[in-house]
Amino acid sequence: MKSKVAIDQSVFPQHRPFRFFQRPGLVLMALSQGAGELIWWPYLVAKYGLSFLWILPIAAVAQYPINYALGYYTAASGKGFFRLLAELDKRVACFIWMLFALSFIWFGAYATSAGTAGAEIIKEMGAGNVASDQALSLMVASLIVVACLPFLTVKRTVWVNVQRVLSFAAVAVTAILLLSFASRSVRSCALPVLGALFPSGGIRLPNNWQPRDWPILISGLLFTGLGGFWNVLYSYMVKAEGVGRNAQSGSEFRFDETFESPSGVDSKWLSQLRKRIHCDVAIGVVGNFITTVLICILAYSFLTNYGEIPSGWRLVVVQKEMFSWIPIVGPYLFLLMAFFFLADTWVATTDSVARAHVDFWVNLRRRTTVFDQHKYYVSAVILLTGLTAGTMYIAQPRTLLMINGIISALAMLLVIGVLMAIGFKSAKQEDRWWNAGVTLLTFLTCSGFFYAVSFVLYWIHGR
Repeated sequence: MKSKVAIDQSVFPQHRPFRFFQRPGLVLMALSQGAGELIWWPYLVAKYGLSFLWILPIAAVAQYPINYALGYYTAASGKGFFRLLAELDKRVACFIWMLFALSFIWFGAYATSAGTAGAEIIKEMGAGNVASDQALSLMVASLIVVACLPFLTVKRTVWVNVQRVLSFAAVAVTAILLLSFASRSVRSCALPVLGALFPSGGIRLPNNWQPRDWPILISGLLFTGLGGFWNVLYSYMVKAEGVGRNAQSGSEFRFDETFESPSGVDSKWLSQLRKRIHCDVAIGVVGNFITTVLICILAYSFLTNYGEIPSGWRLVVVQKEMFSWIPIVGPYLFLLMAFFFLADTWVATTDSVARAHVDFWVNLRRRTTVFDQHKYYVSAVILLTGLTAGTMYIAQPRTLLMINGIISALAMLLVIGVLMAIGFKSAKQEDRWWNAGVTLLTFLTCSGFFYAVSFVLYWIHGR
């Protein structure tokens, strides 16, 4: 018979109330929308129709256990992903961190994508006809980066502001997409799209398939629920929010806390924690799946016969036709939404990636520091801003996003392997504080298989 252990609030802090607009899952949902929903899936539907929609449910299901494992381990231990990894093996931690750093050199493409929407707004106002699409987009993107930098560096309470902005954006986009069903043409396209999610007539590549679009397809799959190294960012959202033992940190910029080891397991506390993480991940992954399907309905309704697909320096411009169901102002509304949404995606990504870098730097030597870690965070933000601003001028946003997507395909397998190693380690030590169960390990294995097949297909056909 199991003996009951008295709850020690220094080890098991009381769960904070989880209001709807104070959930990392909403930020996860917003980043997923910005990463793939506004760009890749409208492209795929406009060019190939409904041929690839059957992969969407599989991709969403495959993402769920990965995000859950990252959120649960971070909340139960109070430690970020790279601290957990450094405690597992420092050499593996260094290798994955280098790949992580390489992956997130290119996310300035989101600022550039926002710049394409901003450039189109300027041209519609008649003020940008003297400059090319490329020059105008890069100018707007540079202004976005410069304007948003103080937002991340001046104050010491960054996460609350990032969370509020991204949560509002996620809810607002979802509401606008749902309102699109007021249009008869949108409603008439809903059934074919929903039917394509679960096809009964077999699966095959479309006749007009071009192998050079493999990276786009892989990227679209990965960003359904925020895959690859983007999954890792969810760990730092949970930590910044103060979920679970992270409530003991005292500061959102503390990454080397010393936590008291529990003498026993408070099963009720852990059960509540698991439910909270499940609910939070469901908001992020399921919410993103729903809004992606809604975007595909709009794309199928307005872009399949439009004659132009999103590309080049009009990567986020063609999609404005999806809002033509709103008379006169619809296209402008989409451009404004895409501009602010993709700019917010750049801000939130910079914030979480900077936290991940600081977590690695601070915990690699496994010793407590006495300095202000917020200074490390500000330094990381400035460095990331400089790197991403530089890469914006190297290539078109489509190319930069595809580079990030393919690196993320490989990263997905590494992240799954790390999470499984943590699970097996906890099972071997019979440490119920860590163990997330055999079921989770099984789902992680299935997710790993799905993304391994995706990566192999790209490697064979899409290079």
